[in-house]
Amino acid sequence: MAGKKSQLSSKAIRQDNIAGAGGGMLIASLANNLPEGNQFKSWLLILAPLLTIIIKSCWDFIWSEIATYFKKLRAGRLRNKAVKNIEKLLKDPSISYEKKTELSEKREQIKLSSVDDLLAHVKKLTGS
Repeated sequence: MAGKKSQLSSKAIRQDNIAGAGGGMLIASLANNLPEGNQFKSWLLILAPLLTIIIKSCWDFIWSEIATYFKKLRAGRLRNKAVKNIEKLLKDPSISYEKKTELSEKREQIKLSSVDDLLAHVKKLTGS
């Protein structure tokens, strides 16, 4: 029993699987609610697995795009916060000139990293 429990806990239920299964069940349910003489009923029941795969694929694509968008948004906010903190430290008179030079270099690296990310995104979109 303990081995079975660990197997179940190690398998995560993913949202795309739920969306695919839910979509397939919805299609089959709609098909079953059609009258017996309806010409679409048999086609919907036959195509339900294929439509489920299509729904799951669309969900995978949409979810990955949303996740990527929010990761980039968070990264941008963290970059801005880091630059603001560095600029605050650069104005602090108690910090030595050497440390301020290091901080200026770090600020420049952070700003350039955002440009590098944009260039990588452009290369990804253009395929070059």
